[in-house]
Amino acid sequence: MDFATESLRQLAAILESDSDCSEDEDDEATDEALLQERAEAQKLVEFEQASQKLLVELSALEAEYEIEKSCREQAEAYAAQVNQENKKLKRISVALFPMLSQLPEDLLDGASEDKPEPDPTEDPAYQHLQQIKELQETVSQLLGEKEELAVQVKELQHSIGQLQEQLEEEQLEKRSLQSTVEWNQKALKRFKQASQLVTQGYGEVAQQPELEQDLRQHTEVFAHQMLVEQKEAKRQSMILKQSVGPDAQLLQALSEVAELTKALEEAKQEHQTKVEAQLATLRASLAAVEEEKQQLGQRLVQAEERNSALEERGEWRVCLATAAEFALPHVSFTSVP
Repeated sequence: MDFATESLRQLAAILESDSDCSEDEDDEATDEALLQERAEAQKLVEFEQASQKLLVELSALEAEYEIEKSCREQAEAYAAQVNQENKKLKRISVALFPMLSQLPEDLLDGASEDKPEPDPTEDPAYQHLQQIKELQETVSQLLGEKEELAVQVKELQHSIGQLQEQLEEEQLEKRSLQSTVEWNQKALKRFKQASQLVTQGYGEVAQQPELEQDLRQHTEVFAHQMLVEQKEAKRQSMILKQSVGPDAQLLQALSEVAELTKALEEAKQEHQTKVEAQLATLRASLAAVEEEKQQLGQRLVQAEERNSALEERGEWRVCLATAAEFALPHVSFTSVP
């Protein structure tokens, strides 16, 4: 009786602890989800800041490229103007060359002595040509940087495509895991209900030994009374046999009393055997239910951990792909003429 009551108390405590653990696990899962959302939001903000810095650098390069391009165009226009002026001066010099022979020699010698040798570095045309050369080198460098950035953009787009494919696969796996978690939760709920029913049945069966003990006590008292009466009847029968002779009715009563005592003993043994068999069956069922409940709890925890990990990776990749899609299309360069 004490063992059955103690087992019932332990089972009730296990069920209460399981319900408390499930509530604690729900609270912990909620806290972990909030922490993951904050971490992902922080990552998204950092990625947006990095994207903005990249856009600012690209905008500065593009502005520098436009300035270099305008300077190059102005230098080319000025060089063309200088070439036209040089051609005009050549025509004038060709036209004036025959007239030089008619001038006095003293004037020609004085002009040749006073005329300084021109410095090519001070020539505006030479300076403009040098500027054009430098601008061409700068433009070539910018074009190389543009090609490198275009390659990086293609690589990023390819990486985004791969991330999207992985995200779709992980979303499918996440849906599968969610369905598995839901099924495990439903199964765990059913097993909890079954364990409660088994506990109730175990409690009812545990109360049966008390009834059995009461019945056994009544049976023992009744058997003792019958034994006393039987002894008294035997004594009286012996007296009657000695005095008057056998009495048929008394012998029949004694026989009925013996049969009743035997039937009560057999009924008691049968009832005790049946109760013990029911207790053994219920204990085995309860142990199997508890073991399967523990296995389901472990599977549920593993599935929830895997699901949370997939959610973290999937949401981070979605943020990465979205930010990259919003950042990269703004990068553009004007083609070089």
